[in-house]
Amino acid sequence: MQSSSIDSIDHNVEKIWTWRGFSISYQCSGVRGPAVILVHGFGASWGHWRKNLPFLGETCRCYAIDLIGFG
Repeated sequence: MQSSSIDSIDHNVEKIWTWRGFSISYQCSGVRGPAVILVHGFGASWGHWRKNLPFLGETCRCYAIDLIGFG
């Protein structure tokens, strides 16, 4: 992923990142501060972080990603 400034974040739109031919769903929040990557446990998805993203995004750049084959 390339780092870039996110001016507006739509938490209702699922984003897709393609890595080595695999589609990985993710969501992000925040435009400044340290980067934080949130990874769910087995049998879950990035959606488990949906209530944490807006709060953490106030002080960090957060990325909630799905593991390959989940989400």
